[in-house]
Amino acid sequence: MLNSLKTKELEALIHVSKTIIAHLDLDTALELIMSVTTDVMKVEASSLFLIDDETGELLFHIARGEKADIVKPIRMKQGKGIVGSVIQSGKAKIVNDVSLDPKFYNKIDGVSGFKTRSILCVPLATTSKILGAIEVLNKLDGGDFNDLDLTLCEAIASQSAISIENAMLHKQIIKTERLGSHRTNYCRLISLY
Repeated sequence: MLNSLKTKELEALIHVSKTIIAHLDLDTALELIMSVTTDVMKVEASSLFLIDDETGELLFHIARGEKADIVKPIRMKQGKGIVGSVIQSGKAKIVNDVSLDPKFYNKIDGVSGFKTRSILCVPLATTSKILGAIEVLNKLDGGDFNDLDLTLCEAIASQSAISIENAMLHKQIIKTERLGSHRTNYCRLISLY
């Protein structure tokens, strides 16, 4: 695998790792990761989807490309589209001609005016659960996605999932500490009476 990766692709993976370490703010880290992903994968657009814990819907958490602002507010039902099937199955998928895949959800293209020709989608997974997926669209050179593209995107998704999980843990620790602090203050007030 590593022998097949080019220097620029390895540098991108190193950059992604450093970004995760350098940024405590999840959104900043993920924006930078997706910017690197779009550049190194040489694609027209990319998205990082997360699952809304309350509704189960798929959210365009990060969208890159010409129509990013249009698609970002869109929510998709669980299991919808290629991204939904990847999240449900936990298995990456390459679709080099979306017109041949019945799972392709063309309504997003209809809303945005973007023309999706091909998709590479990989799950964002931790050891315990699937958090969402990364999707890249249309290679700039018009070529097909291949196994090397898949390997690179899976490595980026793995790093992104670690970043997301760390941010969630950090948020939970802060919440727990605040609750503990409030309880301590409450107990002090009660002991004064």
